[in-house]
Amino acid sequence: MIDYVGMLKEFHDKYSHYQFQGDDIPHEVLDLRIKLINEEVNEELLPALEKLKHVNNYYDWHDTMIEIIDAVSDSLYVIFGTCISVGVPVDEAFTEVHRSNMTKSMMKDSKSIKGKTLKGPDWQPPELKAIFFDYLVNGPAGQRTRVKSTVTCAECHGTGCEVCNNLGWTNG
Repeated sequence: MIDYVGMLKEFHDKYSHYQFQGDDIPHEVLDLRIKLINEEVNEELLPALEKLKHVNNYYDWHDTMIEIIDAVSDSLYVIFGTCISVGVPVDEAFTEVHRSNMTKSMMKDSKSIKGKTLKGPDWQPPELKAIFFDYLVNGPAGQRTRVKSTVTCAECHGTGCEVCNNLGWTNG
């Protein structure tokens, strides 16, 4: 498996880009991440996908596919970089979202060609809160050094909730 996060951490280390330390994220970092994602997704990827709908020959298809490959790769690069910058434990979160998605039903939304897979009666939501608190308590996977945090739990506001108690995490 490709270590996308490791590759982006290497990039951030080499060029001294901001990496989440468990503290307040500077607004200029957030502004940059918003600009980069907008540029890659809205200005590059979405237009290339739209263009693909109107391709009618092999040469245009080939060129458009190269545009899409470039835009998808650049989009992933800035998304993974954003995860490093704002403190998203993306490996664990993506694994959990995949687990959740695999509990969806076999029903499809009939409004589209292939159909969106729908949440059925057996669907289980992703347990992202526990993953995030584990990240705050223990740090990134593989490092497990406590991340300092001035964040207050949105659920219990520092008084203790099931997630905080299970992780042995308290605010203050």
